Amino acid sequence: MGSFNRHFRGLGATLLSGAATLGEFKHGLMAFFMPMNFRVMIIKSCCFALLLSIIACFQGYFVKGGAVEVGNATTRAFVQSNIAILVFDYIIAAILLQ
Repeated sequence: MGSFNRHFRGLGATLLSGAATLGEFKHGLMAFFMPMNFRVMIIKSCCFALLLSIIACFQGYFVKGGAVEVGNATTRAFVQSNIAILVFDYIIAAILLQ
């Protein structure tokens, strides 16, 4: 949704300033659109969401003790999720963008 808002604001600024026509704006917006990049973005975001969920649930399920242990498990889940996302980002990019 953020990208849509950004383009909508860009359209408004372009038309109100008279810098370009609607047709020129559309052409410029679509000039560098590549469907493969969109597919890679969707695949990566789904994989990252799955990784984040699995790691956080795993850490939360096996935590024992009180509030201190819950905090430690949260920290472990955060660190492990970030590392896993970095590793899988490289792997997915290497596989899909060959």
